[in-house]
Amino acid sequence: MKVGDLMELEKQERQKRLQWSVVIRYLVIFVVVFLSWLSSQFGAAFFLPGILFSVSLALAFNLVLSYVYSLKKIAQFWPYLGVVTDMAVITLVVHFTGGITSVFLPLYLLQIVGTNVHFSRLAGPINFFIGTSFFGAIFTLEDQGLITHYTPFPMAPDLHQN
Repeated sequence: MKVGDLMELEKQERQKRLQWSVVIRYLVIFVVVFLSWLSSQFGAAFFLPGILFSVSLALAFNLVLSYVYSLKKIAQFWPYLGVVTDMAVITLVVHFTGGITSVFLPLYLLQIVGTNVHFSRLAGPINFFIGTSFFGAIFTLEDQGLITHYTPFPMAPDLHQN
């Protein structure tokens, strides 16, 4: 096997991982919409317009990524833009479903682990930093009263009260 063949195999493997990341993103979008709807049926007061807006952003970006990754070129910029976009959408979903009491907090962990699996070693720490920054910003803004804190479960304590 020649070096050129190995490089081509590596390129194909990376392309497959990027395409799988798009499929997984579609699955997560479906799960978020379904669980949000199901939770609202059982009395959780989620801010559904905000969730649908966030999910629509993720869906639109995912459609663009599907097209870009289907071009069979090595995408250098798009995966990292995807990492930032995913964290922004996860942060919005977490915010609209209760902030620090959100049932969707594990999405941060899923995103960080998925990034380490699908992308380079550099992407994982970058993703962790971005996710921590976004969540810290949402937590601080909610705590200071600069943005609305949604309390989806009536019996849950409001953790922002002193």
